[in-house]
Amino acid sequence: MMRYNNAMMDYNNNVMRLTNSKLLLVLACSLASIASFGQSFLPAGSIVYPFRASPAIVKIGTQLPILYNNKAQHQIDSVVLKGPYSRVRLHIDSLSKGRFEYDSYTNLYTNNKIWTSVPKTAPEDMYDLLVYSAGEIEISRKSVKVVMNFPTKHSFIHITDTHMSRNWVGPDKDGFAEELQLLDRFITVANIISPDLVIVTGDLI
Repeated sequence: MMRYNNAMMDYNNNVMRLTNSKLLLVLACSLASIASFGQSFLPAGSIVYPFRASPAIVKIGTQLPILYNNKAQHQIDSVVLKGPYSRVRLHIDSLSKGRFEYDSYTNLYTNNKIWTSVPKTAPEDMYDLLVYSAGEIEISRKSVKVVMNFPTKHSFIHITDTHMSRNWVGPDKDGFAEELQLLDRFITVANIISPDLVIVTGDLI
């Protein structure tokens, strides 16, 4: 289990190096690893969607819905997009309260849906999503991609069956998965190509 957890931590850290790709989609993984994979990618704070594993791509001047787990039903003070060079405050159009199921397999749900609008002046970029409520800040990092227009053509790279930790080098606690060296090379090439999508399928572990 220690090998497994260490491999997943290293895997997540490496995947976050895909900074030039416009979207990272994790489409499928084995039932054996999906529980731990989900734990590694749980939403930051109370933001359920959008989340970094599958960021929202939103056009300027349009609405961005946010699924938010507001346990105490505090007032939402503001919603902000924070990029490397700019900060954009979103207009809160409406807030719906109820049961909003986002996973039909596990029946997981959240209790708030926040409808926001992205201003037409927002620069194209990848942003962190910040929700301010009751004096606290909830952050979903690199979860919103703002674009001027939706492209008509797309490029993608597909990688599958990475099987991290199958070839383990060193002791359980301080060792590493040999496959991470190959993953590191793949990420370097992917960042050079800079596709619209990077699709990861198959068994991660």
